[in-house]
Amino acid sequence: GVKDKCPYCGSRISEVDVIEEIIEFAQRTGTTIEFVEDDLRLGKLGGVGGLLRFKT
Repeated sequence: GVKDKCPYCGSRISEVDVIEEIIEFAQRTGTTIEFVEDDLRLGKLGGVGGLLRFKT
C-alpha cells in the first residue's frame, strides 16, 4: 500500500512530479535546462540525464 510516513525519520511524505521538482531546483540554482527529444541514450536511462560541472 501507499505509505504516508518516511521509514527512516517518520516525517510525512507525499508523491511529487519529479520532472517539476527538477525544473524548480534548476531555476532556484540558476542552472541551464535543455530539452532533448528522440535521443536513444536518454531513453535507455529513463528519459532524464544531466551534465554536471563544478566551478573551482
